[in-house]
Amino acid sequence: MNRYLVLILLVLLIIIVSIIIYKKNRNTESFPVNKFNNANNLEIIIENRDPEILLIKNFLTREECDHLIIQGEPLLKASTVCSEDGDKVDESRTSWTASIGKELITENSKDSILQKIYERAAEFCMRPIQNIEPIQMVRYNSGQFYKPHYDYLDTSMDIYKEQVKINGQREITFFVYLNDVPNGVGGETYFPKLDKKIKGKKGDAVFWYNIKQNGDLDDQTLHGGNPITEGTKYGLNIWVRTKTSTF
Repeated sequence: MNRYLVLILLVLLIIIVSIIIYKKNRNTESFPVNKFNNANNLEIIIENRDPEILLIKNFLTREECDHLIIQGEPLLKASTVCSEDGDKVDESRTSWTASIGKELITENSKDSILQKIYERAAEFCMRPIQNIEPIQMVRYNSGQFYKPHYDYLDTSMDIYKEQVKINGQREITFFVYLNDVPNGVGGETYFPKLDKKIKGKKGDAVFWYNIKQNGDLDDQTLHGGNPITEGTKYGLNIWVRTKTSTF
């Protein structure tokens, strides 16, 4: 009788251990905390677990946000989208973009504030700073938007297949809010497949991975910039590649 009791207890123990291991692995897969380095002890809000989408509070200081807006405003041009013919202006994206990473950091001059943001982003996502594309500032005026799209590059197009081969795929996205957008006027970062709208305060960054842990592209990361119905929205695009870029 005791032998059967021991056998039953052993089976129960195996089941319990298996459940614990399963839950641990499932949580690790859906939110692998070792995939980023929060050395600055920033407040992090988990907006979604699968795929991982975080809201990093105060990723930029208010002063850094103001500086980038001032520096970026004179550099603004109509935003473009990816196409078979390269980047082009399209009705799906009506915002304005400033290539501040190219304009403010050159061989002869480096904007120290922007350089620190590169370093901070690289430290947080634990990737070499050289993997970060030239950072972009974007501006949305009333009525402007960016329809749902993917940040990873479509390698079915030859031009981007070659680019990914050389520079790697866009693995990680930071979208930083550079100003406060009031409630009720839109301006959220919208993930339609997740039915989730996220809007940060000034300095907050929405952060996610465009690639799954197994290397597959994550089609759940489809997202867009909802129209803003009043005022102006400023943001920062920080894209991190899987390879050192040669931009």
